Amino acid sequence: MALHIRGYREADAEVLANLFFDSVRQGTRKFYSKEQREAWAPSVPDPDKFTSRLDKMTVLIAEDETGVVGFMTVDATGYIDLAFVRPDRIGTGVASKIYRRIEKVSKENGQARLFSDASELAKPFFEKHGWTVCRTQQVEHRGVKMTNHRMEKRIGS
Repeated sequence: MALHIRGYREADAEVLANLFFDSVRQGTRKFYSKEQREAWAPSVPDPDKFTSRLDKMTVLIAEDETGVVGFMTVDATGYIDLAFVRPDRIGTGVASKIYRRIEKVSKENGQARLFSDASELAKPFFEKHGWTVCRTQQVEHRGVKMTNHRMEKRIGS
């Protein structure tokens, strides 16, 4: 299937909110308990609120003939906040293709480093792309604790 990377449009908010929800609830099953996944994503985010969040970042979307299959965000500081792939496409190269474009755009924008708070699922992905773990941390969502990893990669001078 041909994969196309494009920029975000406001009309994408509902699809991305649903993809985020499905990816957290289904895609992270091997790494987080049902209670943790429900605390992380208790419901599908409201598209208007999701739009407000996405409007503050560069958002790149992967799509193929089946529709949107993944997305990733980076803000002006180099922070990758959201990196999600449709559960049926995890491990198929979708995230890598989006990430390569995110890194290219970030370099063009003069970023010296990228960083993120990576889930247990995302940690091996980022390591594969040359990232290192700065620290492992316990975070809390709606009173439920879970582990993630502050990671970074130097991309410029």
